[in-house]
Amino acid sequence: MSKILEMKARRAELSAEVKKLADLEAAGTALSAEQLASIDAMQGEFDELGAKISRAEAAERMAAATATQVETLNVQGAPPAASGTQPAEPRRGVEARPHQFGRLIAAVTTFKGMHPLAAAPYASEQFGEDVAAVLADNVATGGGVLIPQNLGQQIIERLTPMAVVRQLGAEPLPLPQGGNLTLGRNKEGMQGSYVTQIGDKDTDRIGESEQKFEPVSLKSRTFAGLMPINNDFLRNAGNDAMLRLIELDATKGLAAAEDAQFLRGSDNGGKAPKGLLNWALAANKKVATVLAGTAAEIVQKVRSDLSLLILLVEAGNSLLLKGGWAMAPRTRRFLMALVDGNGNKAFPEMEQGQLMGYPIRASTNIPVNLGTGVNESEIYFGDWADFYIGEDGAMEFAVATEASWKDAGGNQRSAFQENATLLRAILRHDFAPRHVENVAVLTAVKWGV
Repeated sequence: MSKILEMKARRAELSAEVKKLADLEAAGTALSAEQLASIDAMQGEFDELGAKISRAEAAERMAAATATQVETLNVQGAPPAASGTQPAEPRRGVEARPHQFGRLIAAVTTFKGMHPLAAAPYASEQFGEDVAAVLADNVATGGGVLIPQNLGQQIIERLTPMAVVRQLGAEPLPLPQGGNLTLGRNKEGMQGSYVTQIGDKDTDRIGESEQKFEPVSLKSRTFAGLMPINNDFLRNAGNDAMLRLIELDATKGLAAAEDAQFLRGSDNGGKAPKGLLNWALAANKKVATVLAGTAAEIVQKVRSDLSLLILLVEAGNSLLLKGGWAMAPRTRRFLMALVDGNGNKAFPEMEQGQLMGYPIRASTNIPVNLGTGVNESEIYFGDWADFYIGEDGAMEFAVATEASWKDAGGNQRSAFQENATLLRAILRHDFAPRHVENVAVLTAVKWGV
């Protein structure tokens, strides 16, 4: 194992030791003077190793950039290497390589069953130093590989282009150690009254103003997902096209699961984040108007329903810093095609991704088969800057080649029979609006049926 990986492995050991002592103290155990001194010493060594690693990696990059190609052996009649110097390609860490998420998944699945310290050198060559460090930092414990905060956060950021809730501006917040974060929200603002003033003296007592707060809690809630990966992909794990497919499948799956929960999921007895549909006040849920009449009348009814959603959020004193719409693709297509009595598009701004002055996003996680007729949908409007995603950047991957799983249709499937490797991803997050008045929902939407 390279010296850099040895130092990174030592840093991981130090981090684990400090965490053990910190957890003891958090649980109420008073640390001894010797333990406190030990923490200080380990923190100092941790920082010193970080500086050494940075210098060593910089030296490697400089050496690689100025390396000259040596003459190679002429094996089996191969032509001799050209004379002269030729700069070698610098070795790149995972952060400089494309398809970072795909490389991490491929490394975890490719080196399944191999001790992390033995797998790291091979992973370093194929997938980059950062990926190798992840393997080196994980001693084999039940097949799980812990992804550190920095890489986990980069993986989570890949969800943004695919997750509607994130696209519209929901604010990510890091969850502290322990996984709980409480945000206060002002229930009432400043109150007071006007007073009579004679000269430089107030003759009336100023009305008292009492701030009223309500807690908004974000708690680390565990999501576990499964993804089968064809073993043919893994045999070509060094191919960027294959890595892109692995990364795309994983990212799409995580984004879809997150959106489905954050938009309309139940809290499942406190185990899962509650979605906007269940956070919204009953007074902010309105039934869509049944569309009938002339083209002009239909346009007017649609405008009235959409305007009502905006008004409901405005009535809750929202600043609408990031107002926006979320709806099913069917609903968006209906609105894009809607024309008035003169054949003019009712909402021409939708060609630029706007609706009545606010961004619009479509998600298949908003169903179109609701209601007794199995043909209804929903439209969401809110101030997405007021919605918060609590994130624990640490993730965990585990793989199996002989496990079985149930697909979305409830069918039992076997990884062994399908020549697949099953990836399990575990991440922890939560979701909540700071002010529940800032979301409104139009239900029973049959537009476009």
